[in-house]
Amino acid sequence: MSTQSTTASPFGSNPPPPPPPFTQLTHAHHYISIKLTNDNHLHWYTQLEPFLSDHDLLGYVNGSIPYPPTHVPSSTGELLPNPAYTLWCCQDKLIMSLLISSMSEETMLLAVGKTSFLRNLGRCSYCSG
Repeated sequence: MSTQSTTASPFGSNPPPPPPPFTQLTHAHHYISIKLTNDNHLHWYTQLEPFLSDHDLLGYVNGSIPYPPTHVPSSTGELLPNPAYTLWCCQDKLIMSLLISSMSEETMLLAVGKTSFLRNLGRCSYCSG
């Protein structure tokens, strides 16, 4: 006779949603050599977009990978922290660090404290195909 320990899944009988991809960006600065200035957005984005796309990260910038709910219901109806949200936030912060590190000082002055500025970098009409 064996005893098995079972843990209640916060997703009930449904499998949990897959977590967003998690990518380390430790060497990204080698691929993004152009610093964003007031005059070179198109050139900068032309270099940045393929990098983000190839690493399945572009959706974080253009909004096609929305953030998941902060909490998910358990099988008993209790709201539990959503691990997918935590992973999404970590990935988002890594991407934000990449974007910030690719800005010139003059552009950084415009971006300090303005996350909407960072989110709109990839949404210019001449950059999206």
